[in-house]
Amino acid sequence: WTQPKVYCWSAVPATYTCAAWPGANMAKVTNCGNWWSYTFSGVSSTNLIFNSGTGIQSTDLNRSASGTYNYSWATKVWANSMPNCATGKNSNEPGVYKFNAAIVPNPVVSQTAILKIESPLSNEAEIRIVDSKGVTIKTLKKLKIDQGINMVPLDIQLMAKGAYVAIVQTRNDILQVKFIVMK
Repeated sequence: WTQPKVYCWSAVPATYTCAAWPGANMAKVTNCGNWWSYTFSGVSSTNLIFNSGTGIQSTDLNRSASGTYNYSWATKVWANSMPNCATGKNSNEPGVYKFNAAIVPNPVVSQTAILKIESPLSNEAEIRIVDSKGVTIKTLKKLKIDQGINMVPLDIQLMAKGAYVAIVQTRNDILQVKFIVMK
């Protein structure tokens, strides 16, 4: 999206005036990849839709707290903080924080691939593999992630050729790793 917009309705308090459809322009977060922001000043809750202004949009959403919404064709989830792009940590966590993931090899040309996860602390993660239509085709739940580098084998022998996203979600973070299966 070149200029995301946010449309709201039924804001509380009712005296808040929401912008007409397709909504207000969001501001690009400086040096933070594809993160955009919008602040509803003085609003305690509202219904909202994120949209491209050209037909692509989120579902009807509701929020009554500060937070971030990660919207892509693969994930649609709220989080209570966004990454601090300057430090690589979540904005509500102290210290240096580095959480990364990669699929090796990429593109995948054999029956297995490795999801390499680098974590600064031990955690529990859920890993979902999502196809290009946004359909979850595989889920690994309650996977223990140790501090440091973790190698998670992924069996892809039943996956068709195409583009996929591995979504790694912990209590504090969500990472998306795009990969291609060419076997």
